[in-house]
Amino acid sequence: MSHTLDTIDLADGWTVEIISDDDPGNPRKEWDNVGTMVCWHNNYTLGDGQIARNGHWEHMASLLDPDVLEAIERRLERAEERGIYDPTKNMVDYEKAIADAFERTHILLPCYLYDHGGITMSCSSFSDQWDSGMVGFIYCTKAKAVEEWGRANCTANVIEKAKNYLKGEVTVYDQYLTGDVWGYQVKDPDGEDQDSCWGFYGDEYAKEEGRAAGEVCIEAARHKRQDRLKTLIRARVPLQVRQEELSA
Repeated sequence: MSHTLDTIDLADGWTVEIISDDDPGNPRKEWDNVGTMVCWHNNYTLGDGQIARNGHWEHMASLLDPDVLEAIERRLERAEERGIYDPTKNMVDYEKAIADAFERTHILLPCYLYDHGGITMSCSSFSDQWDSGMVGFIYCTKAKAVEEWGRANCTANVIEKAKNYLKGEVTVYDQYLTGDVWGYQVKDPDGEDQDSCWGFYGDEYAKEEGRAAGEVCIEAARHKRQDRLKTLIRARVPLQVRQEELSA
């Protein structure tokens, strides 16, 4: 059930109502995202795809170049032959090797979920050992980052821009998860709807766009009234009649 968050008063008796969007689009399914978000959870289907809990190393490995993966496996086999690596007891070396190789070609951020009377997601830990924890990660290739924000090389500046953009994608997805998606309705002095739009992620964005749309409607109404007044004057309509018609 939709509800009104705020009513913004504009000039000449016009208003803008900020109303909840009860049927928002899932940004992970309907938007053209730079990042890929993979998650694991027993109760929710999240992000772009589900992987097995603690299966992120296998997912990373599946994205590596086969030659890179083969080199890692050969190196660990040699370590096993020398007795310094036992794959049946210790997976840390394997996981670290996969993570290091992945981070040479990808930019990755963790995703944490807080689940208590609703769910919310962030790239930062919620510091609650009972109701929160890491639930997945979001990543893009360094080649994609260069394509979006660089020229030839994946510099520190490009990586920083990519991380900020990925954080932004998680923020938008969190707004979807928490119901922070809104629409606006522009109403004239008689309370009639004159314009509306939906699908704004974040109430401040909805307010900004709603106010701008309202100003456009007010300006259009003023021009319409002026044009009508000019028409009445050219037709030599008496002043009292003009005032009555324009106020109707």
